[in-house]
Order: sequence, then structure tokens, then C-alpha cells
Amino acid sequence: MATKVAGYFGKIKKGNIAHAIGSTAYGYCETAAATAAKVVDMTGFVLVEGATIFVKFKERNNAANPTLNVNGTGAKPIYRYGTTRPGTTDASNGWVAGAVLAFTYDGAGWVEHYWYNNQYNLANQSLGGGNFIADSAVYRYQLLFHVSRDELTPLNNDNNVVDTTKTMLTTVDFLPFGKIYYYDSTTNVAANAAIGAGALYFARSSIDLRYTFNCGTESLTAQKDLYLKCSKQSSGKFRIASASPLTQALPSSKDGYYYMHLGRASSAYQMSLYDEHPIYFHDGTAVRQYWNVTYSNETLIFN
Repeated sequence: MATKVAGYFGKIKKGNIAHAIGSTAYGYCETAAATAAKVVDMTGFVLVEGATIFVKFKERNNAANPTLNVNGTGAKPIYRYGTTRPGTTDASNGWVAGAVLAFTYDGAGWVEHYWYNNQYNLANQSLGGGNFIADSAVYRYQLLFHVSRDELTPLNNDNNVVDTTKTMLTTVDFLPFGKIYYYDSTTNVAANAAIGAGALYFARSSIDLRYTFNCGTESLTAQKDLYLKCSKQSSGKFRIASASPLTQALPSSKDGYYYMHLGRASSAYQMSLYDEHPIYFHDGTAVRQYWNVTYSNETLIFN
């Protein structure tokens, strides 16, 4: 596919030979996910060290050690950083279908820009002097919420992906302003047991929500924001408002509920989990952001 191309920029400083020559361009890659040799048609592109490009990938990547051949300049290895290559899953930065990635050529290969690598952030496992504790049994690929500083809870206790009649934990209270974590493991965690390090992420793409919600009855619209509809308790903590708490619309009038922003839907049952989760409510006049909380020495104080 043809591309837009911007010219080069920069200069060479006489005396210290500080090469600042580079080029920027945008291209499209249609190479199959399982094919390691990715090809980008980028008319007019010339490969030089420091060249930076943006590539939109039609397909995800699940091929080991992928390469990038831009405008016939040769298959160059893709690196995440250093000598680390992209993996074959989303969790190892295999990238997803439709992703736009930035790369810079360092003379040896194409290095992904850090902003993309950083979307998979491992949760801090040292809070409270140890791993997080499961307040209730945790199963594969669930979203987890803070019950207290060191305890996390799922929103259901069903270990499956296809069941659309999950028993949702509608009476479990959780902190509204804590991080939300994705449990990326198939290892079950018993109630009151520690959740192993290396399994929790607080920003992640392509999360399958069918492990956490009844998405078989809650078909989502891709590329729209996703909210968790909650009710506020007298303690200041939140509960999911019903057994079907997902919504993609904020209220148009006061309804007494609070809407926690989770991220953005990418399909009828997948989403990208964001690392911040503002909360909204309708006060009878307009939708407002909810701020009714302060912190003191790591303790939540609800006003």
C-alpha cells in the first residue's frame, strides 16, 4: 500500500561528526501473522541509521524473531530493546492486529519505541512487604480489584471462558481508586494465598473479558470506551451495580451510579486495559468526575 513520506531532518555538526540525519515515514504491512518476514511498502523511503518510521499492521504477530523489510531495503531484525526480540504473544509484545508501531533503525535492526513496550506494566509485587493476597479464589485471565492495600479480588468465582451465566460477586466491596490488574496465568490461586510475582499487569491490550464478565450476553462495540457500572457503599467502597455491569455509555441523567473507566473495547469481548481509571457520575445537571477520596500514609480516607 502506498504511503505518505516526510523528508529527512537534522544536520551534521562540523568537528564532532554528530550525525543527526534521519527520515520519517508511514507505511502499511499486510504480512500474515505467522510469517516472520514482515514487508512494508513505503514509496520513496531510503534506509539510513536513525530513520524513524510508523507502521500499521493489518495482522497481529505470532512468528518468532520477526524481521522488517521496508521498501526493499532488506529484512532487518526487529528488537524490543537491546538484543531482545518481540515474542509471539501480546504479553511479550507480539503486537495485535491494527496496531500502529514506531521503529527507529539503529544500524543493525528496527527498534520498537518504548511507549509501545511499556503498555504491559508488571504490577508492583512488593506492596505491604510481600505479594498480593487473593481475597477470593483467582482463576485464569481475570481482572482483579483492590479490597485493601494488599488484597485483590476477582468479580466472579467461575473458572471458565464460555459460560454466559457466571455468578458475579455483586456483594464484594472494592476500593474505587486502586489499580485494576490483569492476571496473566493459568495457575489457580486459592483464597487467602499469595498471588505469584510476574502474573499481574495494570496496562494490557487484547484482554478476553469473557473470563471476568458475562460477555456472551453483553456484546461490546469495538473502538468505544468501556465502563464498569458501580454503586457506592456507606464505607466509600464500590460494588458492581449488577450481574451485568459493563456499559459503553455514560448516563444522560442522574441515576445514583458511578462509572469507572476500564479502557477501550477492541472487539465484542476484548478490551485494552488502561492504567488509570477515572470515575464519573451524573449529578442531575451534567456528568462529573468523582474525586471523593484522599490519601494519608497509604490509607484511604473517604469523605
